[in-house]
Amino acid sequence: MTFHELIQQLSGDTSRSLHAFGPELVLCGTIVAMLLLRVISWSQRAERVLLWCISWLPLVGALVALYLAAPWLHLSGNGLPGRGEIFTGLLVYDPLSVYIRAFLLFFAAIFIVFTHASGVPAREDAGDFYTLVLGATLGMC
Repeated sequence: MTFHELIQQLSGDTSRSLHAFGPELVLCGTIVAMLLLRVISWSQRAERVLLWCISWLPLVGALVALYLAAPWLHLSGNGLPGRGEIFTGLLVYDPLSVYIRAFLLFFAAIFIVFTHASGVPAREDAGDFYTLVLGATLGMC
């Protein structure tokens, strides 16, 4: 096998793997967005909007990741493969991993709603708190 053939094979696998790895990428993007929102200095009036965004952005990220996990497609059996390896065998993509990922993302979304309703994280610490929650969810996925 030549080097060019190896690169072609890996690039073909990467495009399929990124599609299956979409929920984790959304969680990573949400974490990065929350951290960047905290770094930028804001005016006093924009500070209230920032706090609102930081408290609801994790919920949006978790729900988008849950939508991309799409466990309902495996329930209907729309010709999805039963088991496959992604990233050239680094990870396994099968219905069990999809359901566990959906379970984790659903409960992360419920956890974010309940903690926001109860006021557990202080307004200033909400960004750090939700970043840790999303990071833990990402690690479990």
